[in-house]
Amino acid sequence: MDNGSVTVKCFGICTHLDPRSSADEHRVVLVNAARPGRRFGAIPELRGLVEHRARLEIKRVDLVGEPQARSWFPIIFADGERVVWSLDGVRLRSTNGIKNDAGPSPGLNCIPSLQSYCRPLPALGPAATGDDPERTTCYFDYPNSPLVGETPDGGGAVTGVITIATLTDTPSFDVKPFSQPPGQDESLSFSILSGKTVFLSNIPVDKGEEANEDFNFHFLTVMQAFAGGDFPPGTSLPAGPFHCVGTLNTDDLPIGIGDLTTPGCSNTTYP
Repeated sequence: MDNGSVTVKCFGICTHLDPRSSADEHRVVLVNAARPGRRFGAIPELRGLVEHRARLEIKRVDLVGEPQARSWFPIIFADGERVVWSLDGVRLRSTNGIKNDAGPSPGLNCIPSLQSYCRPLPALGPAATGDDPERTTCYFDYPNSPLVGETPDGGGAVTGVITIATLTDTPSFDVKPFSQPPGQDESLSFSILSGKTVFLSNIPVDKGEEANEDFNFHFLTVMQAFAGGDFPPGTSLPAGPFHCVGTLNTDDLPIGIGDLTTPGCSNTTYP
């Protein structure tokens, strides 16, 4: 069977952990940015930021077989063109991806680095590894693969685009909940056609509400207590807009993106 590939496009509050490293596996963290007023009202830097929700979206014609769902991985929208799942405390993994040894990812100058806006940057907190749905909506784990940034015409928020080579011509994924009853190991697998795109997003519920300050949500990956005084001191906001070598195809965007591509800061990297 021939090798294949899949593109994963990340929109919104998606933090790429050490994307330039040569580690075998990389991770994208989608922090839990739901109900920010109630959860982060005691943190001055996070006041006034709007509710975000994490989603997985795939074009129906790109799926191999019928779309599947579970109570912990529900389909929240489906029509003849798209299928959208809610991500709320799950691990998503590329199961037949191949590590790319071509070297560090190029084209990341337009994706803000947390280290550039906070010195010294704290170590990663529980949101990056803790399997806690109160902190994290989703981890996406994949073998070391090229990551580049893309922006819409005219600049604006950045999308992280990951291209993963696969062992077969049907790229496959596995998804499972963070917590399960003792002795239970429930998961769901699905495949898509080679050369197609999967959309990961963590974007505002109100599509007209994104602001540059949403960049501060990325610092949840390094916070310990999510309490007043725990926000990393000395942080600043990127000026933007960012311009990447690649330009987004406006016909290849997830549902509900609306005006979210400008202004704002979307994908970032740690450190």
